[in-house]
Amino acid sequence: HSSKNDLVRRLRNVVEALSDEAVEPNSPDYPGLGGLASVLVDDRYLNHRDKEVRLHTVLACMEIFAVYAPEPPWNEQEILRVFVQMIRQLANLSHCTSPASANYDHYTNILHQLAEVKVGVVLVELIRSLDPSGTSSQRDDFSGEEETSREEATEVLCDLIRTIIHCINIEHPAEVFMNAIEAVAACIDEFYNNTPIPVLDEILAPIGAGPVVYVTNPAAVAAAAAINEQKKKRGKKGGASVVTIKMPPEQIQQANQSYRVAAGVLRKTEDRISNSVANLLNGLLAGDALIVDQTNISSADAPSSASNKSSTSDVWSIIYELHKISTQVLTTVIGNLAPLLLNEDTSKRIRVTKLLGSLFCSPSSNIAFKYRICFRKWLGRHHDAEVKVRMTMVKQLTAFMERKAQERELCEEVTETLIKMMGNDPDKAVRIECVH
Repeated sequence: HSSKNDLVRRLRNVVEALSDEAVEPNSPDYPGLGGLASVLVDDRYLNHRDKEVRLHTVLACMEIFAVYAPEPPWNEQEILRVFVQMIRQLANLSHCTSPASANYDHYTNILHQLAEVKVGVVLVELIRSLDPSGTSSQRDDFSGEEETSREEATEVLCDLIRTIIHCINIEHPAEVFMNAIEAVAACIDEFYNNTPIPVLDEILAPIGAGPVVYVTNPAAVAAAAAINEQKKKRGKKGGASVVTIKMPPEQIQQANQSYRVAAGVLRKTEDRISNSVANLLNGLLAGDALIVDQTNISSADAPSSASNKSSTSDVWSIIYELHKISTQVLTTVIGNLAPLLLNEDTSKRIRVTKLLGSLFCSPSSNIAFKYRICFRKWLGRHHDAEVKVRMTMVKQLTAFMERKAQERELCEEVTETLIKMMGNDPDKAVRIECVH
């Protein structure tokens, strides 16, 4: 090709031609379609030094996915290479928030294809076709090609899901937000109740971060620049540097869009993903070495393992946030928390006591009523041997009385427990705390 602009123009024409619904694979009307698909995954295009060429190559590949759905015309390694470049392009959506942004339509189109055509399912099918040893039932079809492992395909899928969840900005329109949920949900649905742990990590990590995050305050950045400018001017005049600008907070709260996308995925795939999530959480609570080794979610039972990974969330915060999103996921998890109230590790008993207390006190749930046996076992921690646990109980019990006053029957049990602690607890500080 004579120039980069000429190449981009040709690729645009290819994208436009492939978007025609009349295009069909293996049709005599389109004899060069297979050859075109092979050319697009060549490094000369897919990894071209120019970003516009790479972007339009990915757009053309997205159309090839749609035309050949559900089986793309590439081998395993070629499929992964297309997805790697697709992910790089999609990540740019995080700072393109309106049609006025450069290439906004192209980036949103990639996400739309992932949602509408369910392109991500190709990776799920690839993972399922590979057994843990990395061999494939179709391996003979790709003789001479570099072998693809299941771990490699899973890693690319995790990168895709992570990018989709985190590229959504608070300023994006609702359609972009919904497409992100649809694109990830399509992949989860295809796993049929057996979602791999690394994939679960990508969905649960933003849940554990909570619905609100702290971000840099633009006003603080502007104020800091103005203060520096003011100091420079004072310095030139030789006078004392007196700052007259008031510095706003360095960070402000903002809705966590990644949390919202992940929560939307969990709600949409609740029937398919619940068992997998519950098995992961229960395994972490039990300290199951096999599960702990596969996840980046931290737990008190595995500090050494978790410290060797880039842990971004913990099982306790995830469980708490899940009760606001999908109580179905926690059906077996709540019951498995109860035995941990008797754990020999004091720090773990405190964690469990706090978590259950927060769940029982939550205004958005009736967990205390629904899991009555667990609630009463929790009340039994009022006579724990450790003062820290008993003090934790007092604070949680008083919070329950304030937030769940309408639950008269449960409040009676809480009141009886507080009276026992106020009259019988051996620690004076605990007895005083009971008087609320």
